[in-house]
Amino acid sequence: MLPEDLVKMIYSYIPCETLSLTNKFYWTKNYKKTYSNKLQSSYWRYILRSDNCFVFEEYISNSLPYFLKEKKVIYKSQIYPRKLELVNFLINFTFNSQKCKVVLDKIMKSKRLGFKKIRVRLNKWSN
Repeated sequence: MLPEDLVKMIYSYIPCETLSLTNKFYWTKNYKKTYSNKLQSSYWRYILRSDNCFVFEEYISNSLPYFLKEKKVIYKSQIYPRKLELVNFLINFTFNSQKCKVVLDKIMKSKRLGFKKIRVRLNKWSN
């Protein structure tokens, strides 16, 4: 084992991106710096698909205004009033990620938010 002073000196030279893979403290420190460019739908769908509740909790708490924005989203012939309802649908029915569902319910209760009604778009012809 190395002495404590030597370990502290070595840690000071290691970049934060590398240390972020070692424990949760460094991961959250690095994530707060770099999360701004990760508002892509493929990124948060990957988080939901893998049911990674720790990353999802950090991501949703940092980007909640993005998901609460009143902008209609069309997904599989259903119209969602905002992206938060789409996330709820993906959690419950498509990916079946139970850990992320608990995190989303906790955030919804703490912010006193409710889910809105989802409309269905029918494009079928009738004769």
